[in-house]
Amino acid sequence: EIELTGGLNTIKNDGTASAKPIITLTAKENSTYALIENQYDEYMLLGIPADDEQEVVDTRRTVLYENGKTLDTWSGATKEFIDPQRLHKIAGSMTTDDVGIRARSYGTGDKLHGPAIYKELTRPIQDFEIEATFDIISRRPEENWRIGINFLDENMNMLGHIGIKDNHRKYKRRVPLARYGPYRGGGRKNGNLIGDTRAYDNAREVTLFYLNAKREGDLFTFYIGEWQGHKHIRWWEETYLDLAKEYAGRLKFITLYIASYADRRTPSRLRINSVEVFELSKAVEDTTPYIVRKGDELLIDMDAENVFINGRNAMPLKHIGSDFFHLESGYSTISVEPAEAFDGKVTFRERYR
Repeated sequence: EIELTGGLNTIKNDGTASAKPIITLTAKENSTYALIENQYDEYMLLGIPADDEQEVVDTRRTVLYENGKTLDTWSGATKEFIDPQRLHKIAGSMTTDDVGIRARSYGTGDKLHGPAIYKELTRPIQDFEIEATFDIISRRPEENWRIGINFLDENMNMLGHIGIKDNHRKYKRRVPLARYGPYRGGGRKNGNLIGDTRAYDNAREVTLFYLNAKREGDLFTFYIGEWQGHKHIRWWEETYLDLAKEYAGRLKFITLYIASYADRRTPSRLRINSVEVFELSKAVEDTTPYIVRKGDELLIDMDAENVFINGRNAMPLKHIGSDFFHLESGYSTISVEPAEAFDGKVTFRERYR
């Protein structure tokens, strides 16, 4: 494992055969592209370098970010802010463990019960994206819980929901959840795009999920991925085109909840590491969009021949002439551009040393 910096790097492979490297880059600033090139003019290019004549625009602007540090700016939710059929009783309270948002207490109830909080955006937004990470340690099959996010418009109409649940007493179950509109019963015809049919049992005790809900124009897009290492080992993605504009209201309220079922024992960890809300804008003609933003992680696996950004498959960003190249025996050079945008590391096994 060798550290990389932006610009030119010299790498020594002491093996007697070429090696297949894994390159991990962390963005220090926003960038429209990432270019990795060796001394043989083999390269991996993601995105598009902006021409001098082109304007670079960020089509995502953060309007809310919470990781537990400012929970005092949130309010206790009432039934109008949740799905009463999903979280049957709001009880207990939220807290932070200095890493994210957790339930301090769950209260009591004969079904799903737990704390729920909401926050009002400073102004309503039309096109939006919601991004969150859920960190779960659930070791006992009898644990039954639910953790999620509701989002509502300025007239308190439910626009949708994303979450994760375990709804079985005999399995360590994980069920990804994504829905547009209010809860209207089960099934896809009622807006449940991702749900019980995507459940899997005997899950790992420690599971980390990335959740994303987006609306651009009339199109809702939902994505949920399970992290392992630097990749999503399984993922679920669905879309819905709201041609009737039933759920076209401007986003105004975000609700977070964490719940346990009846008198079941609660998991070791049900945590919302962070939630971020972005306002989306349309790029005008002759603009180049950012593909990574400050803090994003880019993983280029030359062995598996795949590319990920924050664990999510990024192969559609790969330039058609790009190569998944090797590190030859002896000295090699690797150039990382733009030089000011990235730091990272290269990992490889020295073969037949």
